[in-house]
Amino acid sequence: MKIFSEEIDGMAYPKLLIVPANLSAEHVVVDTTASFSRMYPEDFHDDFKALTISQGEMLRDHFKKNTFLIDIKLVKESMIKQEINPTLIYDVEYFVMLLDDVEELLQMDVRRFYLE
Repeated sequence: MKIFSEEIDGMAYPKLLIVPANLSAEHVVVDTTASFSRMYPEDFHDDFKALTISQGEMLRDHFKKNTFLIDIKLVKESMIKQEINPTLIYDVEYFVMLLDDVEELLQMDVRRFYLE
């Protein structure tokens, strides 16, 4: 898991949550308390293959308060609605989410886990 932060007045403010696109199951499980590394602007290069995940494609895990799921079926449906070939999901290496969306989904402050 990676975190991209905005630099404002010398302070890092976590903005994006970036997770590997593991498509071996129907859902990608994301534990917001898992270890992470920081991602920098130069890490977003031409070979960076990612797909933005909206809050509507995420599911709350009601048994683990710090965990949510990315529903692959919902992601593919969203791609179809946007007229994107859903088979392109298999070329993606990462899923990218706004931390604002994750916090709203989980109804908790998860940024505190990523402050350095």
